[in-house]
Amino acid sequence: MIGSVKNQLETSEGLEKTAVRTAQIAAIILFFIFPILQVYSTRSAPLFLAIAALVVIGPEIYLWRAKTASEGVLDVIKRSPVLVSFWLLFFWISVSVFWSPMPEKSVFSSFAIACYALCTWLISRALARINRDSLFWLISISTVVVSGFLVSELSNVTRFHKIVGNQSLHDLNRNVVFLVIILWPLFLLAERQRPKIAMLSIAVISICIAVFLSASGSAKLALVVSAFLFLILQFLPRTASLVFVFLAATIILTPLAVKSLTFLTPTFQAQNWWSAAARFSIWEGHMKLLKERPVLGYGAFGDRDAGKKEKIPFTSIKKGGVVGTKFTTHAHSSLVQIWFNFGLIGAALTSAFMLAIGWRVRSFDHRDAAATAVTISAIFLAAVAGASVFQGWLLASIAIITSFLLASIKLTSRHA
Repeated sequence: MIGSVKNQLETSEGLEKTAVRTAQIAAIILFFIFPILQVYSTRSAPLFLAIAALVVIGPEIYLWRAKTASEGVLDVIKRSPVLVSFWLLFFWISVSVFWSPMPEKSVFSSFAIACYALCTWLISRALARINRDSLFWLISISTVVVSGFLVSELSNVTRFHKIVGNQSLHDLNRNVVFLVIILWPLFLLAERQRPKIAMLSIAVISICIAVFLSASGSAKLALVVSAFLFLILQFLPRTASLVFVFLAATIILTPLAVKSLTFLTPTFQAQNWWSAAARFSIWEGHMKLLKERPVLGYGAFGDRDAGKKEKIPFTSIKKGGVVGTKFTTHAHSSLVQIWFNFGLIGAALTSAFMLAIGWRVRSFDHRDAAATAVTISAIFLAAVAGASVFQGWLLASIAIITSFLLASIKLTSRHA
């Protein structure tokens, strides 16, 4: 009997050590190798996420089963309203395949979202096993290296990305979006140690330079607003949950907001803000079509189908005058896309997901709550003005950064 218990303990300790080693390998893959190669291929995010998940899946599944063997499904549900709201939203996205104009793509995207969610869970558990100082230095150093390289590329000091040529493979704007979002969880691990604060300051400065040299309006918006929000939450730490109420309300009120703000299009045109003018025109066109199916929406990839059928025209304007009428290929906003594809029900479930996160944040330490609110706000802002819900690079990047955020919260709570 005693020998059996001893063997079990030795096996458990061995698995814990294996889990730490595999977590370290996954961290190097995701936060050093991937950010460097991402400059050449933003579409590599799903591949690196999958590789990291495969590295940690064995030990993590075994240790999770050993810990939760006595728990029932209801116990997990009661403890995890965020998970419940997420899977309800996922269920609705999956159900929309029945009226989607592109059912094959819809099925694949639903499967991909489930895989991204599983990878987030596995990797967040794994990263939380790493020494927090080691994790901070790994990610902060790679962030400085990558942002410094982006500054060099964007200022044409070096031109290595020109070798790739095909912008569908590389897109420096996507790189800076990733850097803006990953910045905020780093603050959790920095604590008040001078070397860490110095390194974090270098990371912040290099990211800011890269963002403002880039052509990414979404990244600039996300950086400025999330930085402002971060400062506010330092003085009003208990208001972090209200951020998610605001995000939920923004999702629900998207059609009204688009309708109310369309009067700005002529102003954008007069100021030569061509991209903003085109986007408002595109969003207005989607909202007009949505009136035909406001509750259910058009199904996953409904906006892509509308683009293929040239249903949503917009005026393409460049410097020097009007070029002519073009047709959009997608909604150019995740919020508009959620409404157009999944209707009022999809928007309501997305808002419920935001509210569930806000409810969970209420029990966090104020630093954890602030980091969560700012990180998710940065993701929200980056996606609201351009990205598609189903873009693999975006979903995988969100999964990577969310894993880091969850692991950082666990690590800081252990050392509180």
